[in-house]
Amino acid sequence: MERDEQRLFVLARRAYELSRLYSASRVMFFVAPMVVLALLTNESNAASVFVVGGVLSILAVGCSFRGQAYGRAVGPGLVAGAIPLVLPWIVRFGGNCCIDGTCSSTCMVACVCGGLFAGVIVGIGAAGQARSPVPFALAASALSGVAGMLGCLHMGVGGVAGMLAALLASTAPVMVVARARR
Repeated sequence: MERDEQRLFVLARRAYELSRLYSASRVMFFVAPMVVLALLTNESNAASVFVVGGVLSILAVGCSFRGQAYGRAVGPGLVAGAIPLVLPWIVRFGGNCCIDGTCSSTCMVACVCGGLFAGVIVGIGAAGQARSPVPFALAASALSGVAGMLGCLHMGVGGVAGMLAALLASTAPVMVVARARR
């Protein structure tokens, strides 16, 4: 009798975990359009887009499956990551931006600004987490950083590094200031 109970427990646990995985995989309805947009705007680096898109998919489903602060970070992380994904695509038709005699592509500026905006969104979201702001901030930053990479891949390492640096530089200060105001 004990063996039957153990087998039933194993089957019930497997069904529970598969149900959670199915529920977590619904986040792909938001990730897939991000990857398609990145492919449309960066056809020459399709392999890189697929690799980064795969990482984003695994990260989003994994955080959603894990739940708790990690699961709560998926929505805000993807929304924040959509900014550096879309912003370079919007401004790339503008040409060059010249400041103080130094000219740079508006796409590079858009990647950095997108990272700053994403960091602000993540920082404000993390400040609202009463018990677990740090895990939320880490998960949301990772999600928004990988999603933002999809939009900044066409700028190469500099665009991705600039976006990630701006994201990380703006997340912690905004989180600290927002928590202090509560």
